[in-house]
Amino acid sequence: TNRPLRPAVVSSVYQDGDQAYPAMLEAIGAARQSIAMSAYIFRNDEWGGRFIQALADAHQRGVAVRVLIDGIGGGWLLARAYRRLRRLGVPAARFMYSILPWRMPFLNLRTHKKILVIDGGIGFTGGLNISDENVRATRPSARVRDLHVRFEGPVVRQLVEAFANARTSAEARA
Repeated sequence: TNRPLRPAVVSSVYQDGDQAYPAMLEAIGAARQSIAMSAYIFRNDEWGGRFIQALADAHQRGVAVRVLIDGIGGGWLLARAYRRLRRLGVPAARFMYSILPWRMPFLNLRTHKKILVIDGGIGFTGGLNISDENVRATRPSARVRDLHVRFEGPVVRQLVEAFANARTSAEARA
């Protein structure tokens, strides 16, 4: 990544959405200043709806919320989570999106970053997208298993920078 090593305190390692999602939603609920969230897949299903509502609630209470969803992984034509966030007034953008696929010169250049930063000091990252298929309790037919990590310290700044770089690319194409 061409970034220097930074210290971090890993406070939790989560297996699957069953463990990670409640902690992430709690952090969103406790946010006071800012939330930056990036996802490759963000569905408007049971768990996605919980995230959408938590982000909308944070936005309503004055937290600066920014959401970035991949233009393909987040649902190319329908993009239900993106559309619902926008209807609720949450600032959201799609990374490298065009309704015309031939107008996407880098169709395979996607943002697979899964980032959640709360108040610039708490970071979550790993492999989890936002979808019921990551939660055992929803009994998905094709369950996705992955890890996510919560950490604090100077390394969180690098997550903020990664989010900002992707967001700038998305806004330049909007």
